[in-house]
Amino acid sequence: MNTTVISNSTQAPELGNHNVSNSMRRNASDNNVDTIILLQETTSYLWIILSPVLLVIGLFGNISIVAVLAKLKFWKKPTYILLFVLALADITVLCVGPTRYWTMEVFNIDLRSVTNIGCKVNVFVIYTSMQFSSMILVCITFERFLKTRYPFRYHTIVSIKKTIFLVICIFLLLTGLNVFWFETQGLVDLEGELSCEATTTAYFWFEEFIYTYVDLFVLSVFPFVAMVIMNIFINMVLMESKELRKMSVSDESTRKELGKFSRALTNMILFTSLYFLVATVPVSVYFITESYLAPDADDLTLAKMDVAWAMTYLFMFSNYVVNFFLYMMTNTAFKRAFLEICCCVVNKPPTRRGSRFVSTTQVSVVTSLTEGEQKLPTVSQSSGFDPI
Repeated sequence: MNTTVISNSTQAPELGNHNVSNSMRRNASDNNVDTIILLQETTSYLWIILSPVLLVIGLFGNISIVAVLAKLKFWKKPTYILLFVLALADITVLCVGPTRYWTMEVFNIDLRSVTNIGCKVNVFVIYTSMQFSSMILVCITFERFLKTRYPFRYHTIVSIKKTIFLVICIFLLLTGLNVFWFETQGLVDLEGELSCEATTTAYFWFEEFIYTYVDLFVLSVFPFVAMVIMNIFINMVLMESKELRKMSVSDESTRKELGKFSRALTNMILFTSLYFLVATVPVSVYFITESYLAPDADDLTLAKMDVAWAMTYLFMFSNYVVNFFLYMMTNTAFKRAFLEICCCVVNKPPTRRGSRFVSTTQVSVVTSLTEGEQKLPTVSQSSGFDPI
């Protein structure tokens, strides 16, 4: 098997080849040859095995999300629209990313290097779609933040038209940020083979030592910092709601019943932000490190870097796979709608508790006018996702 090891020569997800083949550099000692070959094979098998696994699971999950949101008429609620766009962005990332590296390893064909325009489009699409997905995650968190902190003003701040306008603006801004790829990228003859690379030394320097940091900021740093700050405020409201339930609801079992929805929402918010950080930061840091280490690295170091690259990049792709399973674990209405699509349950209207996240800001105990007895506390939704 030809183990062409994938690495980065033009920054972020757009990689050239280290081409550490079986004909090693002269500086590779005989004692290191076996280690280098082993590392090459490890890298190759990572791409061959994990790429299709992530692609199949990710496409199944995100297409299921699209189907469920269509069933729930996503165009009628801002949250649904954002989730729908996020699923489409994740599908794009998975189709463009893992597919390319799998075909490189299995068929020794780089889809990016087939045509010059394909090179430019592929680089542009992978960068834009990944950054777009990150920004939509920020928008979803921001929507939850507004719904939690300003429940009574939420519907005056957020609307369908404003949400669509925001999504379009973000997409256009990221398109403007990445349009330079059509100028800087092209097919370059490297040792007799055409490769999608920076066409000039100046472009290469810009991509390696300037845009690397831009991509790190847009893809990972800004989204994570923004989500952490907003989640802190959301969790503060959740804690306040917990204290309010203690004062308003005397029955402990009822408090636990009401609180479990808040815990599910809290876990979902924290998991989304933390997993996003864990999945995206390592690969962004790798890009920066690789820019400085690769030029003077020997074959053994390059082989080690390629294993690190494959692991971090594949792990990053998992960020575009987990949303479906997260929704299934934390959202009863989403799970019910999915099962109904699969004809697993009878289509019947969900209960109020099953169809909504519980409010984190309003809990009222209703007192009977005739008997004076306490009824089950009623809860209105003001945080988290809409009834999905």
